Amino acid sequence: PLGEVVVTFDRPVDGSTLRASMVGISGPAGAVAAASIAEVAGSGGRSFRVAASLRASGAYTLTLAPGVADWSGNAATAAASASWSIDARPPSRPSAAPAAGAGGSVASVRLTFD
Repeated sequence: PLGEVVVTFDRPVDGSTLRASMVGISGPAGAVAAASIAEVAGSGGRSFRVAASLRASGAYTLTLAPGVADWSGNAATAAASASWSIDARPPSRPSAAPAAGAGGSVASVRLTFD
């Protein structure tokens, strides 16, 4: 499961104009609440962590409402969105070497994941 999404802007923004209520996340199970937003340390106001519980495999879309402003006071006038997918399935073990029951001493084991 993923516990956060990082939103990065092309210029520094005034973090006081970015609120969790402005972030909408939808996923395979429906709406996902943005719990909080915090600036990423050292990003100079360009990147913010959006805390949200993203647990299910599938497609997600984050939509940011208009109103976020840069330090010059220029506010976004349109919504912006981005989409991504999460594959929460554990890895499978389709093959292994040496084969089970090969006997003898084994110096290494190689697993191949798909």
